[in-house]
Order: sequence, then structure tokens, then C-alpha cells
Amino acid sequence: MVLMVPLIISACEPPASNEAKATEQAKAAEQAKAAEQAKAAEEAKAAEEAKAAEEAKAAEEAKAAEEAKAAEEAKAAEEAKAAEEAKAAEEAKVAEEAKVAEENNDEIDPILEMVAKVESPAVKVQVMGNLAMARLLAGEIAPGMQVLEQSLVLIQGIEEVKLQLSVAENLQDALVGFDNVEEVSGYKKRLGVIMEEAKVKSDPTRRLTANIKTTDGKVKFLGALADALFQAGDKTQSLMVLGHAQEVASELEGSKRIMALSHVASSYIRVGLEKEGGALFRDILSAVAQLETKELKLETYERLGDELDGFDQNELMQGLMNEISGNLRVIRYQDDPSLLLIDGIEDVVGRVHVLSELAISLSEAGNNAQAAEVLSKAGAIISNIEDGAMLAASLARMAVAQARMGKGEEAKQAFKKAEEVMAGIGGVDNRLTALDSVLVAMQDAGIQEQTQWILTQSIELSVLIQGRAAGAMRHAVKIVDGLEEGNVKALAMQQVAEGLEKASLVGGFANLYFQLAGLYHHGNQLEKSMKNAAECYEKAAREGHAAAQVALGIMHLQGEATLPDVKEAVSWFQRAADQGHAEAQVSLGMLHALGKGVEKNLVAAHQWVSLAAAQNYAEAKAALAELEDKLTPAELEQSAELVKNWSVSGNAAVSGPEKVKEGEAPKAK
Repeated sequence: MVLMVPLIISACEPPASNEAKATEQAKAAEQAKAAEQAKAAEEAKAAEEAKAAEEAKAAEEAKAAEEAKAAEEAKAAEEAKAAEEAKAAEEAKVAEEAKVAEENNDEIDPILEMVAKVESPAVKVQVMGNLAMARLLAGEIAPGMQVLEQSLVLIQGIEEVKLQLSVAENLQDALVGFDNVEEVSGYKKRLGVIMEEAKVKSDPTRRLTANIKTTDGKVKFLGALADALFQAGDKTQSLMVLGHAQEVASELEGSKRIMALSHVASSYIRVGLEKEGGALFRDILSAVAQLETKELKLETYERLGDELDGFDQNELMQGLMNEISGNLRVIRYQDDPSLLLIDGIEDVVGRVHVLSELAISLSEAGNNAQAAEVLSKAGAIISNIEDGAMLAASLARMAVAQARMGKGEEAKQAFKKAEEVMAGIGGVDNRLTALDSVLVAMQDAGIQEQTQWILTQSIELSVLIQGRAAGAMRHAVKIVDGLEEGNVKALAMQQVAEGLEKASLVGGFANLYFQLAGLYHHGNQLEKSMKNAAECYEKAAREGHAAAQVALGIMHLQGEATLPDVKEAVSWFQRAADQGHAEAQVSLGMLHALGKGVEKNLVAAHQWVSLAAAQNYAEAKAALAELEDKLTPAELEQSAELVKNWSVSGNAAVSGPEKVKEGEAPKAK
């Protein structure tokens, strides 16, 4: 009940109280209306300001558009003015050319206008070339050159490379008779640049040699490439490369041209084109005969002889070698006939012996001056001998001549020097060989001062030899080595090899097996047998004979004894390359580059070729120039690091079998 009291009180309030409340409510309503109107006024003001801003922005954009339009119109007006000026300049130029043509009674422009209607670029250039030559012949140099310049533009615009080259070559040939015109000479040089660029684009071999600086280097590289292509079975490509090599070589002059062409001729022979190679060698010999000086002829003949040295089993090449040898003798000894006596003697000891005997004969005939001159030539030969055994024997031979000529004191000094040389000779066989020669010479000279020393040496050597079958066989090998080249020596080598087999002797006879392998391989004095050649090469190769390892690798590569086995070839090339054999290193590098028998690896290829190039191996230098363009800087750096590591790892560089001592194994890696 208490909760109902306020309601009752409210219901019992007087009317005045209700009026006050109504007034309050009316006042509140008035205030709300005023606030609403103020808000509306504020919103209207904001809308007005927004509209004004929008109109200002539109006005700004309109102004910018107007300015842009004005700038565009100004630019267009400027371009129109430039075009007008260019047109005026062109018209002025045409007017000037017309004036020149009129002054020279020239009809070039109408003709060129007709030429412009011809669709074929080749025909256009041909017609324009004829027109230009007509002007040049008439002495009108400027009009003629004007036509030639326009033809040059046409040639440059020909997209087909072969057509561009053909058109340029035809124009170049047509201008041969105008070389005395300075403007034409300059034009032909620019035309030649276009031709060379077209040749490089059309011929992949030109791209390969583009970065090789020297012409001789290009020829050697192309020859090596042709050999590799031929061995890989691509005869067509090989011949194309050789054709390019001959073209490049022909650009040289004098002895350089001769030697470059000789490389090409050798490559022709190696790929089976004996007729072409022989004909080229004939041309080369004719060119040598035309050289200016005796010295240059001698040098060139000697270098050609070295080039032909690898073809001693080829009948055609053998004839050329004999001709070269004959020419050399005629030139070399025309001023000194006495040297003809020793021309065919390869053994230096034999040469000294012949000259010594001649000196003795001249002395006995009373011609002491000439005898002394001949003996001085023997002394010159001796001064260049490095081998101890040969030097001791040669000194002994000369001492005999001195003694017989009455120069006893000089003879004793020569024997004394021979004794000193022998004291430094290593190896029982070498000492024994030298001792035999010195002993015979001393007996011929009748000098006894060194007899006791000789006897002591003989006894010591005999003791060392007794009971040593291997030593005895090595002595037999030395005897065989002293025989004259021919059937007798070949059969003796075969006999020694059979004796080694029977005695089960291995090691220390690498050079014998290597030489015997060569006789079987080429059919020299012994019946040709690839099987026997491969067996002998392998025996020498397993003793560490680097040249034998290379030869065996080539046989496996070419399948001469068995089916081709590239992996086996790689194995033998690797062994020889590890010894520092330059040819092996290049062969191994090329196989790495081609991915033959090994995984393709340009870094490894660059490493091996770099090592060969460091030995001044010519083919390596040419191959290296080509490889360097195919490697990234990082790969080249990696190759250089490999070369450095290889060089300091104890590998001894050798270039051939002569640097691997007989009986010694190669240095281990």
C-alpha cells in the first residue's frame, strides 16, 4: 500500500502545475526547432563551399587543358616548320645535284629513276656498278662515286647473307681496274668490311677464328679442327674447314705464307686427300725456290722438313722429303763442299770421326791449313754435344786426329777432357759405351798416359755387369741402337724383344718397345701389324713412356688394333698428360670439350689445353683462344686455379719420350 501514495498525490495535484509543464515543453520544442534550423544553415553553407571548390578545380583543369593544347599546337607548328625546312633543304640539294648534272651534261638521275623500278637488288647493283664505271672511265669521278655510294646502301639493305656476299664480290671484282682512283680505293675498303662481315655470318669456321689474332694461329687451329672432324667421321665438314684454312693461309706473304700453306697441305694428307696435299706441297716448293736469300731458303726448307717428318711412310711425301733434302744440300754446302761428307750421317760421333779422318788425310798430304780448318769444324760439332757418352767419344776421335797431325799436347788435353766427362756419366751402359770408344781411340793414337785409368774403369764395369741379365740386355739394346737404320737393325730389335720375353724381364726397356711398336705400326722393315704395334706400345706405356701412351691412346681412338674405344684412349691420354706431355694434354682437352669418352667439361678442357700452351705447343695456343670465348669469367678463374694446383703438385712437364729416362717410372702425382 505504501507504493501507491505517490501516484495518488500526483493525481491530486492542482491544474496550475500542468500549465507550467506545458510551457516548459513548448520552450523546449522552440529550442529544438532553432537548433535544427542552425544545423540546416550550417549544412547549406558547407554545400555552398564544396560547390565553389569543385567549380575552382574544374576551372583549373580547363586552364591546364588549354595550356596543354597550346603547347601541342606550338610543337606541331615547330615540327611543321622543321619539316618545311628539311623539305626546303632537300629541294635545295636536288636543285644543286640537278645543277651539277646539267653542268656535266649528266643523265644519272633519270637512269637511277629507272633502276629504282627494278625489284632485284642484285640487278640494281649490277646496273649501277656499270653506270658508275662508265662515269669513272669518262673521268667523271664525283658522279661515279655518287652512284657507287647509292649501290653500297642497296648492298647493306640485302637481308640474305649469301646474296649480299655474292653481290658485293661481283662489284668488288668489277672495280679492280680502278685501284688508282683514291676515292674508289676507300670505297673498296668499306665494301670489303661488308664482305668480311657477310663471310663471318655465312661461315661458322670464320666465327670460330674471329678472335684469333694471328693468321698463322688461325691456320693451325683450323688444321687441328679439320683433323678432329675427320677423326670424328665428318669428312665433308673437315674438307670445308681445310678450304677455309687454305684461303686464310693465302693471305700471307713470303715464308710465312709458305709455312701456313704447308700446315694445310699436311692436313690434306692426314684426311686422305694425298693428291690435293701433294699438289699444294709442289706449289710450296716452287715458292721456296723464289725466296730472296740463301738464309731464308735454308730456314724454310728445314721447317718444311720438320713438317713432313711425320709422313716418312708415305711414298709421295717421301719423294718430297728427298727433294727437300737435296735442295738443302745444294744450298748448305755450295760454299763448303767438305761438309757433304757428313751430310747423311745422323750420329754426331760419326760426323766427328769422318771429319777427323779427313783432317788426318789432308795433313798427311801436306795441306796443314785446310786440315786445321776441317778439324775446327769437328770441334764446332763437339761444342754443341750435351750427352756425356757422345761427348767423350767425340773428344777421343778428335784427339786421335790431333795426335796423328803432330799435335801431341793438344791430343793429351782432349783425352784428359774426355776422362773428366766420363767421370760424370751416369749408368753402367752409358759409361761402358763411352769407355769402348775412348779405349779404341787411345789405341789408334798410341797414347798410354790414361791406360791405367781406362783399365780400372773396365774392371769396375765388368764387375757391375756380371750376373745382371737385365744389365746385359740393356747393353744389347745399346748395341742395337748403334746399328744403321734398316732391316738389320729392325730384326735385331725384334730379337732383343724376344730375348726379353724369354728371360721374363720387365722394366727399363720402354724405348726399345716404343721404337719396335713404330716399326710394326708403319710397316717399316718389319711386316705391318697393328696387333703387335699395340702390344709393344702398351709395354712401353705401362713403363711410363709418355709418347707410347699417346700413340696407344690414338690407336684406341681410331680403332686401329681393336674396335674404337674412346674411354681407353682417354685413360692413356690422361696418363701421358699427367706427365706433362703437351700433345696428350691437347688431345685430352679436346675430348673433354667434345664430351667424347668423358663427360663434357669445358673447364677441364681449358685446364689441359692451358698446360700444353704453357709449353709453347702451337696447336694448344690456337685451341686455347677458341676455348676462352666459351667460358665464363668464373669458369676461366676455376681453370686457372686447376692449372696452378697441377703445376705445384709435383708433375714434371715433358714434351716427348726423350725426357722420360729409360728404365725410370714417371713421377707420381
